[in-house]
Amino acid sequence: MLAEGFPKLVGEWAKKHGVKDTGHPPGNYNVSPIDMNGDIFKFYRHTAIPLTDAIIGYQYGQNGHKLISSAADFYDRPLVATEVYGAYDRTSFDSLMLYRSVMDLFARGVNLVIPHGMWYNSEKVYIPPLVSPYNKEIASALPAYSEFVGRSSMLLRGGRRVSEIGVIYPFESLAGWFRFDNPENVRQGYYVSSETDYQTISGWLTNEIRRDFTFVHPELMLDEKYTIEEGLLKL
Repeated sequence: MLAEGFPKLVGEWAKKHGVKDTGHPPGNYNVSPIDMNGDIFKFYRHTAIPLTDAIIGYQYGQNGHKLISSAADFYDRPLVATEVYGAYDRTSFDSLMLYRSVMDLFARGVNLVIPHGMWYNSEKVYIPPLVSPYNKEIASALPAYSEFVGRSSMLLRGGRRVSEIGVIYPFESLAGWFRFDNPENVRQGYYVSSETDYQTISGWLTNEIRRDFTFVHPELMLDEKYTIEEGLLKL
């Protein structure tokens, strides 16, 4: 219902006017998305460029971003964007941090970078840091950084994902464990069964074993895009 509302209207307007829309709901890295966005995988079905949110400080190996790039794979969206650097601590944000975050996201399927900290008025930066030449701490590093992002984004476009591992996105279990009256925590995003380990497996594959994979939404397995051939599930 969420995807059929505002995102669909924006998507239809964008197509009519020849532009590509992007956006995201909150909570793409919580183990359960129910309280924040319902079903983050299905959210992107009317969005031209699925967007992942990577803000509130650098978190190495953060899980959740592969859900967005996996949704892009299923819906045949060639671009996957990231909103990054917003609300990073000023004391830790420097030229090296520009690279740390974006390399993490490139490894998870991103190929379009949208820095959160590009403000029209450098005197009114409501959410630091400022990612522009007006920020003297990173100004000299931005040309090389911009070239790196541009070249990397180009290399990550124009192909199809080839991975031999599929990980089930256990949406029905996540929905089944949601509690409107949970007395322990108003935020439901971490209230799941003890067997819910898909984000842990995601981290193992990307950060430890270093193998690419694709999340599979069980409902979408009914779609004709999936076939079973010789004991293999093919997308």
